Amino acid sequence: MVLAALLALAASASASPSPAARYDFLSGGRVAGALLRTEQPGRSVKVEFAFTENGRGPKLVETVRLDAAGRVSLHEVQGTATFGARVDERFARDVKPFVDAPSIRMPSAGAKTAAVAR
Repeated sequence: MVLAALLALAASASASPSPAARYDFLSGGRVAGALLRTEQPGRSVKVEFAFTENGRGPKLVETVRLDAAGRVSLHEVQGTATFGARVDERFARDVKPFVDAPSIRMPSAGAKTAAVAR
């Protein structure tokens, strides 16, 4: 859930005029964490997130790269989760151009035919 929120924030950052932003998280009237977003060369955004409460909390560094259309083409996350588990994840998307092809028909249980778009 937190990663989805950070990803949305990082993706929306491309429209932001400032190259960097810092957001502090408050808990019990004190700063318990922060998120630092920095625009990088090559349509990339680096997000550093740390939050500590009761001595525990995630410490993550994310890199999000956007393609020319503003879609996520790379998302990497490294660091530690709330209870200290190591986080090292990577998502990359290599999209080939869409080819408009006719649909094919395949038999399906309970129906005579079913259309499947390619």
